[in-house]
Amino acid sequence: GSDDQREISIERYLYAGEQPDWEKQTIAINASKVNVFVGRMEDATEAQGFVDFANKQIHIHMIFPSATQEEILFSCCPEAFLAILVCETLQPDEVVILRGCKRFVDYRGFDSESFQFIGSYSDPNPGCIQDILVMDACPGDYYTRQNIDHDLNKAWGAFAKANDQIVVTGKWGCGAFGGDPVFKFLQQLCVASIHVDKIKRLDYSVCGDNILMDQLKDLAQQLETKSKTVTDVYQMMIKYGESSALCSSVPNFSDYVNRWLNAV
Repeated sequence: GSDDQREISIERYLYAGEQPDWEKQTIAINASKVNVFVGRMEDATEAQGFVDFANKQIHIHMIFPSATQEEILFSCCPEAFLAILVCETLQPDEVVILRGCKRFVDYRGFDSESFQFIGSYSDPNPGCIQDILVMDACPGDYYTRQNIDHDLNKAWGAFAKANDQIVVTGKWGCGAFGGDPVFKFLQQLCVASIHVDKIKRLDYSVCGDNILMDQLKDLAQQLETKSKTVTDVYQMMIKYGESSALCSSVPNFSDYVNRWLNAV
């Protein structure tokens, strides 16, 4: 209908008890589930869902001049600010889906130094307003079993509750929270892989980083070629965390993954 009849909904979901047992996911990683692209997330115009790399206090519960991915998203879709009014701190097993928040603003840049308003957003697909998937990654200690589970479950919950077949995401938890881009990519790929019928495709933005794009495409392909399952990847992540905790000379995560893939 017309714009004045547009409805905005703020949906809070708890998924405790519904999430998968990551030790028992025998489904193989499917490289075709993910489309890694060099542009920014907004370029994925077919996506019905747009991941908010959220703080557990949505938009840190205030409005101030800063430019994380979440803050840029809310600046461009200002109706999303309504969520601050009705959502307290997200629970460890909670995600929020914002539906009907229109994008009004176009911009360039991706941080406080470079972010710039460049005018009104002209929507290439005006009939479709993207859902915003509010999911908060852990801000540190990424490699403990508890936090690996936390982030897998957050992504699983958001993808499950949004009901969007194509979701655009990117370097979730890798900005202010300092996560490893390869690690966070694998977590989201695992989640997309087990949502067999729900998620048709994950559009994955690397925001201009061609080297990372090639690395992630190659990694997804190798996982598929070597018939690695979601649980294989999960157990590898857990082992990396355990070995990192025990000794300081552990290789970085990318090198560790390559060794794991090439082990006979």
